[in-house]
Amino acid sequence: NERRVLTEAMLETMKNQQIHLLKGDWTHYDPKITQVLEKYKRGGVPLYLLFPPQIGAEAMVLPQILSPSDFKDLIDSL
Repeated sequence: NERRVLTEAMLETMKNQQIHLLKGDWTHYDPKITQVLEKYKRGGVPLYLLFPPQIGAEAMVLPQILSPSDFKDLIDSL
């Protein structure tokens, strides 16, 4: 996903739209990441979440394998 979808061009598009990318590294156990995985009923990574700009809105769980065109459409719709 990082090579196919989260390209420099996509990251620039996200930056221009004030969309922030947060990345959690679970290489070394982190209880905060574990809590998020449990909240969204996932046993591991990757877990892609899109948080809408509305305060308190629930995150959208995205597929583990992202399609570049679907992801771009989603970003453009925000």
